[in-house]
Amino acid sequence: MCRADRPHGFTLVEALVVMAIVAVLVALAWPSLQGHWLRARRADAVLALLQLQQQQLRWRADHARYADATELGAPGPSPDGHFRLAVDAPDLHGFTLVARADGPQRADRPCATFQLVQQHADTRLQSFTADGRANTATENRRCWGR
Repeated sequence: MCRADRPHGFTLVEALVVMAIVAVLVALAWPSLQGHWLRARRADAVLALLQLQQQQLRWRADHARYADATELGAPGPSPDGHFRLAVDAPDLHGFTLVARADGPQRADRPCATFQLVQQHADTRLQSFTADGRANTATENRRCWGR
């Protein structure tokens, strides 16, 4: 039997309790989620630097030296816009490519700058903190996702 005088739906108190529980869960999960976003966006820098490296190697195949930024089309933002790209010190024997965190990605302080250094046949992958300190080998592998 069903009673006709039984109310349907939720009371205001029940709705507020549910909203409070959801707010607590979001507050607990948000820092972790934000950390995952920052780490995932590092792939934007890695991809951009590897693409620039390929452009440099193609340029070098046709010229006696490596290209500067304007000859490569003046790289600016990375494909997804989370990093600013630069070409430093191109010469006959190598070049340095740099990706610096931009916008919200600057919150990724342990991996704020990525650097790909090509000298002769050697390629070095480096990363730096937001205050310019070079990362250790373990931190560097973590930044580069290796």
